[in-house]
Amino acid sequence: MVRCMLSNSSLPEFLWGEALRTASYIFNQVSSKSVPKTPYELWLGKKPSLHHFHVWGCKAEVRPYNPQLKKLDPKTISGFFVGYCIGSRGSKFYYPSYTTRIIESDRAVYFEDELATNQGEHGDKVEPSIPVDGIPLRRSQRSLIKKQFIVLNSLLGKKPWDDEMNSMYMNGVWDLVELPHGCYSQREDIDFKETFSPVLTKDSFRVIMAIVAHFDLELHQMDVKTTFLNGDLDENVYMEQPIGFTEVGKEDLVCKLNKSIYGLKQASRQWYLSNLGSQHLKAAKKVLRYLQGTKDLMLTYRRTNKLDVVGFCDADFVGCIDDKKSTTGYIFVMAGGVVSWKSVK
Repeated sequence: MVRCMLSNSSLPEFLWGEALRTASYIFNQVSSKSVPKTPYELWLGKKPSLHHFHVWGCKAEVRPYNPQLKKLDPKTISGFFVGYCIGSRGSKFYYPSYTTRIIESDRAVYFEDELATNQGEHGDKVEPSIPVDGIPLRRSQRSLIKKQFIVLNSLLGKKPWDDEMNSMYMNGVWDLVELPHGCYSQREDIDFKETFSPVLTKDSFRVIMAIVAHFDLELHQMDVKTTFLNGDLDENVYMEQPIGFTEVGKEDLVCKLNKSIYGLKQASRQWYLSNLGSQHLKAAKKVLRYLQGTKDLMLTYRRTNKLDVVGFCDADFVGCIDDKKSTTGYIFVMAGGVVSWKSVK
């Protein structure tokens, strides 16, 4: 991150310390994959504010503290933003031609679209930046989606689509309403608070199998059609009417969901089937090779003297030499077979 900050701003390399402090400050204000909450929130118990964040290396006009400033003297000086102050609301600024080079101030105007260009070691020369072509605009794919729907409809027939829509109508999945102002995509703590799937987990299935084996019971299997439609929603979620099933005269209305449907974060985890690539094909082949090599291996459950759940857990300390993370794991045994296990950093 420090390398990217210095490269993007083209400030002198001796400012790497300020870039490192800023990077550390930013990391403490944002979450990570392993810990959903930020270190700031874990330490102080409240969410951090990001309103004071600025692009590192951007130009700024700052008014430093100068009690000897005369009435006709310039009130601001030009420099570059290089960090945040600890213990105050001010920020740090780098000035190539100023006496102290780096000063702190809480009165500044930022120009985040203008970054520092290539400079010498002392920052006395400024070269014009090289113009870069803009990112091409993303085209809408609504017409492509309609064509794909027509092709699938002609190949598979309309009956599967009609069956699915009839199930939604019978379960009262949605009501047609006008789209409220300011709607957006699903966001955590607004449209959903936790991901949930109304289907049986693998751990629960293995526990049931262990109980059946221990008490020598008979097990009957059944399938629930349109399982996701049995989960009620506590939040307000809106979606467009399905293509091909838009009601005549109500094209401008949207569906206000009353029950969970397949694809919502409340229904299950997010799915990744919209942009398949070579990496997905390699992963699928790896799964098939694993299944072929382990087809003769299985979990077995049997009657035991006492039906108990026995758990084992273990953890190391900074076991990974690359990211310095620890690994922990657990395993639970029931009726002579494993019912749940996990290993994670």
